[in-house]
Amino acid sequence: MVMADWWLIFPRWDNFTSNPNNEFHSYLISPNGINNYSVQTIGETHMSNQGELTFSPNGEKIINTDGVDLLEVFDFNRCTGMLSNPVLINPAGNSSNYYGTWSSAFSPNGNILYVSSSKDTNHVYQLDLTASNIYASRINLDTFYVPPHSTWQFKTST
Repeated sequence: MVMADWWLIFPRWDNFTSNPNNEFHSYLISPNGINNYSVQTIGETHMSNQGELTFSPNGEKIINTDGVDLLEVFDFNRCTGMLSNPVLINPAGNSSNYYGTWSSAFSPNGNILYVSSSKDTNHVYQLDLTASNIYASRINLDTFYVPPHSTWQFKTST
């Protein structure tokens, strides 16, 4: 059995002071243990402790959804655990279309992003990450009503 290295990455959220920030913490988990701890400040400010980080199938991209209007894609270096090249995906001056971005998933080739969003009504969006204007490529795949307290997650598998 071949053991692989894995990265544990999470955005910092100070629940006691509700201090928004743009820090990401990472740990390398290998057969030799947990090491290579780092803190990186990059991208937009996280406004909540909800949402998730999702890796692309090849591990070269990561999407951050924070539950309060943040949808941001980064390049990810699998050797160092560092994020780079943040791309904020929203219409100019208005990110409110992503209220409640609870989950996301990449297509198998990593070029298409799927995002669930919930405000008054829930939506599943598809976005083309190869488009020059990613937000403009947005397609609403489904709209449905679910009470606001419900959260939905979906994942793809091969």
